[in-house]
Amino acid sequence: MTPQPAALAAKLTARIPTLKQWSEAKPDELLHILETQAYPLQTGKDGDSVYLVDHLWALHRDELTPARQSRLRALVDTDNLSPAASFNVNAYCLALQGESTQLVQLWRSEFDARVTFAGLFVLMECFRHVKLQDLTVINEMIDMIDQPTWLFWGRLKAAVTFACLRPGQQTNAAEVIRKVVHNNTTPEIIATRERALQQLATDPALWSRCEYCCYGNVHSNSIIATPCPVCLGFGTILG
Repeated sequence: MTPQPAALAAKLTARIPTLKQWSEAKPDELLHILETQAYPLQTGKDGDSVYLVDHLWALHRDELTPARQSRLRALVDTDNLSPAASFNVNAYCLALQGESTQLVQLWRSEFDARVTFAGLFVLMECFRHVKLQDLTVINEMIDMIDQPTWLFWGRLKAAVTFACLRPGQQTNAAEVIRKVVHNNTTPEIIATRERALQQLATDPALWSRCEYCCYGNVHSNSIIATPCPVCLGFGTILG
């Protein structure tokens, strides 16, 4: 049964304090929620376990010590996590360990239907982290976003990935970004598009890690991270 608008609005309003609390929590506090399945009754693990896992990756990545990674791995394929959250934990831990080959194997595997599309973006994030140099995979990603079935926001996220991987003249990434990320949209999208093209066209040595964010992400009042206003979500700045 589809929730009535008033009931849905009340549910979302009641959720705001929880999301704010989680956004301010320390990594061990978030891990404890996952380990004890302390999810709010109105939502449950299907969505919340993904939110928590992704939040740890986006905003506490450098704090995920080997001990904390082991705690996360122990939850994979258990009742504590949804299938999507288990997939994400596995991919994130592989990225943190620099396991590029295993990430590529995941890319070529058959995903569970419930995590397929979201899983693509998780793997793109992981490829960014390990600075993947596999041109075959990079070209597969470029060809994928050139397909008409892809949504615009997905193409924009992929453009950021290509810029961070910097395949340069070895691929047609810049050409595809110009084609699928239009320059007649919002100022924020235009700025991201131009920044991606700039980063693809310049020497990687000219860019350094942004000190104002965690790999392009900053905290918000919600558990969902937002792009850094300084580096626009790329995680690097010129100079």
